[in-house]
Amino acid sequence: MWDFPVSGERIEFGQSGSAGRVRAFVAGRGAPLLLVYRLNAAASAAEVRPLHEHYAASRRAYCIDLPDLGYSERSDRIYTPRLMTDAVLALLAEVLSREGGVSVDALAVSTSCEFLARAAQERPTDSRSVALGSPTGLRQAAATRPARRLSSFVERVSW
Repeated sequence: MWDFPVSGERIEFGQSGSAGRVRAFVAGRGAPLLLVYRLNAAASAAEVRPLHEHYAASRRAYCIDLPDLGYSERSDRIYTPRLMTDAVLALLAEVLSREGGVSVDALAVSTSCEFLARAAQERPTDSRSVALGSPTGLRQAAATRPARRLSSFVERVSW
Protein backbone atom coordinates (compact mmCIF):
# COMPACT_ATOMS: atom_id res chain seq x y z
CA MET A 1 0.00 0.00 0.00
CA TRP A 2 1.20 3.51 -0.87
CA ASP A 3 1.75 6.04 1.88
CA PHE A 4 0.34 9.46 1.05
CA PRO A 5 2.90 12.30 1.07
CA VAL A 6 0.75 14.37 3.47
CA SER A 7 -2.04 13.63 5.92
CA GLY A 8 -5.72 13.82 5.12
CA GLU A 9 -8.26 12.67 2.59
CA ARG A 10 -7.40 12.41 -1.09
CA ILE A 11 -10.02 14.07 -3.31
CA GLU A 12 -10.50 14.10 -7.09
CA PHE A 13 -12.00 16.95 -9.12
CA GLY A 14 -11.91 18.66 -12.52
CA GLN A 15 -12.76 15.52 -14.49
CA SER A 16 -14.60 17.49 -17.19
CA GLY A 17 -12.21 20.45 -17.37
CA SER A 18 -9.14 21.02 -19.51
CA ALA A 19 -6.79 19.98 -16.70
CA GLY A 20 -8.25 16.47 -16.61
CA ARG A 21 -8.50 14.38 -13.45
CA VAL A 22 -6.70 16.33 -10.74
CA ARG A 23 -6.25 15.20 -7.16
CA ALA A 24 -5.49 16.98 -3.92
CA PHE A 25 -5.09 16.18 -0.25
CA VAL A 26 -7.34 17.82 2.34
CA ALA A 27 -6.82 17.88 6.12
CA GLY A 28 -7.94 19.92 9.10
CA ARG A 29 -10.77 22.32 9.89
CA GLY A 30 -11.09 26.05 9.62
CA ALA A 31 -10.37 28.69 6.98
CA PRO A 32 -9.20 27.13 3.70
CA LEU A 33 -5.55 27.28 2.68
CA LEU A 34 -4.26 26.09 -0.71
CA LEU A 35 -0.67 24.91 -1.08
CA VAL A 36 0.99 24.45 -4.50
CA TYR A 37 4.41 22.79 -4.60
CA ARG A 38 7.14 23.44 -7.16
CA LEU A 39 7.62 21.55 -10.40
CA ASN A 40 10.56 19.21 -10.79
CA ALA A 41 11.25 15.67 -11.96
CA ALA A 42 10.19 14.11 -8.65
CA ALA A 43 7.68 16.68 -7.41
CA SER A 44 5.08 15.66 -4.85
CA ALA A 45 3.01 17.05 -2.01
CA ALA A 46 5.82 15.92 0.31
CA GLU A 47 7.62 19.16 -0.65
CA VAL A 48 5.09 21.19 1.34
CA ARG A 49 4.50 18.57 4.05
CA PRO A 50 5.79 20.76 6.92
CA LEU A 51 3.40 23.57 5.94
CA HIS A 52 0.50 21.20 5.28
CA GLU A 53 0.86 19.41 8.62
CA HIS A 54 1.39 22.65 10.56
CA TYR A 55 -1.63 24.44 9.12
CA ALA A 56 -3.91 21.38 9.15
CA ALA A 57 -3.89 21.76 12.95
CA SER A 58 -5.79 25.07 12.68
CA ARG A 59 -7.06 25.35 9.10
CA ARG A 60 -8.47 23.28 6.27
CA ALA A 61 -5.30 22.67 4.22
CA TYR A 62 -5.57 21.67 0.56
CA CYS A 63 -2.48 20.48 -1.29
CA ILE A 64 -2.88 19.98 -5.05
CA ASP A 65 -1.16 17.35 -7.16
CA LEU A 66 -0.71 19.22 -10.44
CA PRO A 67 -1.35 17.34 -13.72
CA ASP A 68 1.29 14.69 -14.48
CA LEU A 69 2.48 14.76 -10.85
CA GLY A 70 1.62 12.77 -7.76
CA TYR A 71 -1.78 11.11 -8.02
CA SER A 72 -3.17 13.35 -10.79
CA GLU A 73 -3.80 12.33 -14.38
CA ARG A 74 -0.76 11.50 -16.48
CA SER A 75 -1.96 11.52 -20.04
CA ASP A 76 -0.21 12.01 -23.37
CA ARG A 77 -0.58 15.76 -23.84
CA ILE A 78 1.46 18.93 -23.73
CA TYR A 79 1.82 20.32 -20.21
CA THR A 80 1.67 24.08 -20.51
CA PRO A 81 1.39 26.92 -18.01
CA ARG A 82 -2.24 27.24 -19.18
CA LEU A 83 -2.95 23.61 -18.26
CA MET A 84 -1.36 24.03 -14.83
CA THR A 85 -3.25 27.29 -14.25
CA ASP A 86 -6.47 25.51 -15.20
CA ALA A 87 -5.71 22.84 -12.57
CA VAL A 88 -5.24 25.52 -9.89
CA LEU A 89 -8.48 27.21 -11.01
CA ALA A 90 -10.28 23.85 -10.84
CA LEU A 91 -9.09 23.30 -7.27
CA LEU A 92 -10.07 26.84 -6.28
CA ALA A 93 -13.57 26.15 -7.64
CA GLU A 94 -13.70 22.85 -5.74
CA VAL A 95 -12.57 24.52 -2.51
CA LEU A 96 -15.14 27.31 -2.90
CA SER A 97 -17.84 24.69 -3.45
CA ARG A 98 -16.78 22.61 -0.43
CA GLU A 99 -16.28 25.64 1.84
CA GLY A 100 -19.52 27.44 1.04
CA GLY A 101 -17.94 30.20 -1.03
CA VAL A 102 -15.32 31.23 1.55
CA SER A 103 -12.36 32.69 -0.35
CA VAL A 104 -9.02 30.93 -0.04
CA ASP A 105 -5.59 31.90 1.24
CA ALA A 106 -3.05 30.42 -1.16
CA LEU A 107 0.69 29.80 -1.26
CA ALA A 108 2.81 28.57 -4.16
CA VAL A 109 6.54 28.06 -4.38
CA SER A 110 9.07 28.39 -7.19
CA THR A 111 7.78 27.60 -10.70
CA SER A 112 4.21 27.06 -9.47
CA CYS A 113 4.01 30.73 -8.45
CA GLU A 114 3.24 31.59 -12.05
CA PHE A 115 0.20 29.28 -12.09
CA LEU A 116 -1.19 30.62 -8.82
CA ALA A 117 -0.55 34.24 -9.85
CA ARG A 118 -2.33 33.66 -13.17
CA ALA A 119 -5.27 32.02 -11.38
CA ALA A 120 -5.49 34.92 -8.91
CA GLN A 121 -5.39 37.43 -11.74
CA GLU A 122 -8.09 35.60 -13.73
CA ARG A 123 -10.44 35.07 -10.76
CA PRO A 124 -9.39 37.55 -8.06
CA THR A 125 -12.43 36.95 -5.83
CA ASP A 126 -11.52 33.26 -5.34
CA SER A 127 -8.43 34.11 -3.28
CA ARG A 128 -8.43 36.18 -0.11
CA SER A 129 -4.63 36.32 -0.14
CA VAL A 130 -1.85 35.01 -2.35
CA ALA A 131 1.73 34.33 -1.24
CA LEU A 132 4.50 33.51 -3.70
CA GLY A 133 7.62 31.87 -2.27
CA SER A 134 10.75 32.19 -4.43
CA PRO A 135 8.70 33.01 -7.54
CA THR A 136 10.20 32.32 -10.96
CA GLY A 137 9.09 33.35 -14.44
CA LEU A 138 7.79 36.79 -13.45
CA ARG A 139 10.81 38.99 -14.28
CA GLN A 140 10.03 41.90 -16.63
CA ALA A 141 13.21 41.65 -18.74
CA ALA A 142 12.67 38.03 -19.76
CA ALA A 143 8.90 38.07 -19.55
CA THR A 144 6.42 37.25 -22.25
CA ARG A 145 3.42 39.56 -22.63
CA PRO A 146 1.23 37.48 -20.25
CA ALA A 147 4.09 37.26 -17.76
CA ARG A 148 4.51 41.05 -17.86
CA ARG A 149 0.82 41.43 -16.97
CA LEU A 150 1.35 38.98 -14.09
CA SER A 151 4.36 40.92 -12.91
CA SER A 152 2.29 44.09 -12.91
CA PHE A 153 -0.47 42.29 -10.98
CA VAL A 154 2.00 40.94 -8.39
CA GLU A 155 3.43 44.43 -7.86
CA ARG A 156 -0.10 45.74 -7.12
CA VAL A 157 -0.91 43.05 -4.55
CA SER A 158 -0.99 44.38 -1.02
CA TRP A 159 0.94 42.01 1.25
